[in-house]
Amino acid sequence: MTFAGLENVWGAPILGILRHRLHGVLLDQADKAGVEVRAGAAVTGYREAVGAITVVMADTSTVDGDLLIGADGLRSAVRAQMLDDGEPVYRGFSAVRSVGQAPPAHPHGFLAYGRGLILFTAAIGDGNVYWVASITAPQNAWPSKDGATAHRDLLHLMKGWDPSLTRVVAEADPQTLVLTDIYDRDPVTTWHRGRAVLLGDAAHPMVYTMGQGANVTLEDGTCLVHHLARGTAVNEALSAYTAERAPRTAKITKQSRMMGSIGQTTNPAAAWFRNRMMTLMTPGNPNKQNADVFGWQPPGP
Repeated sequence: MTFAGLENVWGAPILGILRHRLHGVLLDQADKAGVEVRAGAAVTGYREAVGAITVVMADTSTVDGDLLIGADGLRSAVRAQMLDDGEPVYRGFSAVRSVGQAPPAHPHGFLAYGRGLILFTAAIGDGNVYWVASITAPQNAWPSKDGATAHRDLLHLMKGWDPSLTRVVAEADPQTLVLTDIYDRDPVTTWHRGRAVLLGDAAHPMVYTMGQGANVTLEDGTCLVHHLARGTAVNEALSAYTAERAPRTAKITKQSRMMGSIGQTTNPAAAWFRNRMMTLMTPGNPNKQNADVFGWQPPGP
């Protein structure tokens, strides 16, 4: 499955950006807006008062404000205090990731399926691709490996694959490999209490099988700003934001989990069904399900 020509379907191609570059873009905009940025400030919780909220840091320092946006990720401290809903759930597969030169045969990226193994690449500019191999495995089996061992074991799993697909892995520097287990949480309908609100992975962590984690987080930010800018009471704005975002992200979380479960199967019959389903689900297939995911538009005035 390749990703060439998607601009003809959705009006834009798939555009990949590395996390640190996205952070840089956001930081530049924050600086231009005069936002004070504190690097390495670990949030441990918050305290509410009438008309205000106080954020508590790991070093016991505090910050007062009108609103706390908990965008602190998979193991969010803000969510833990707000919902107290336990740890995220391991979904049965791990990721090996890196960056390399785009394979000449697939410069726009591709998605390749094996049994219990998926390889995905996405173009990130300058002739490079981001790649991730998803491997069905017990929890912590891959993160516990060193880079050289993981590289060797991954190439062994890909033995017999088309070299035009595995080239990007074979050429990778083992020391650049990032090894992680993959988690999510069940969707919830409570995203805010008082003057604290959740956004991104803190609200809706999802497995990456549809490539929507960062996308829906940016959507969250757009919608939250939209509702806060309308000038209504804080609780009303946060309720409207939650009502708009929770159903959409719940659907994508469940779809992503289903695709992860089916995609990582080691059963031959299930693998055949998966291959058929993925043909229908490819972003280049303009069906309603894809339109709901890829055709999102920001809220109007």
